[in-house]
Amino acid sequence: VSVAIQRGWLGPLGRVVGAYFIGLILLGAALWLRSKKGRIEAIVALTVTSQIAFIATTCALIFILEWIPEG
Repeated sequence: VSVAIQRGWLGPLGRVVGAYFIGLILLGAALWLRSKKGRIEAIVALTVTSQIAFIATTCALIFILEWIPEG
């Protein structure tokens, strides 16, 4: 991924989509583990990590990239 970013193959939009996609994968893994009666600690860890990924990506969109206008 870092090579793709350095060479310009993966721009800001691709990075944002990728970050949200990783959050969805983590959340999906938590739901899958829950259906398999997995350990509650692992389910909570995956869910919390996915939520942090969503929040961090949204904050980066608003405050760093300034893609969402104030108002």
